[in-house]
Amino acid sequence: MLPRPIIARTVLLQALLNGGKFEEAEQVYTVNLAAKTRKFGRDHVATLMVAMNLGTAMKEKGDFARAEAIFTENYEAKVRVLGTRCVRIVTLSWLVA
Repeated sequence: MLPRPIIARTVLLQALLNGGKFEEAEQVYTVNLAAKTRKFGRDHVATLMVAMNLGTAMKEKGDFARAEAIFTENYEAKVRVLGTRCVRIVTLSWLVA
């Protein structure tokens, strides 16, 4: 079972996104990304997941240039970590192209 603070943060972020509060979600994801990067490093799967969520929040609020930069960096990191033959990478490759 996940610790309560993680569950609470996940519920908060989902509520912010569902409520169209993308700026607030972006702020929380930015803090989470910094914490995950410090704890696990840039290429850890948990860090990459938060980065993808941050990119999604940016995309939803209309900040397409920053979202694209995050998505591209995320894709490149996943290729480094998982390799090009991973199903996730093959699926992502047509989304990024």
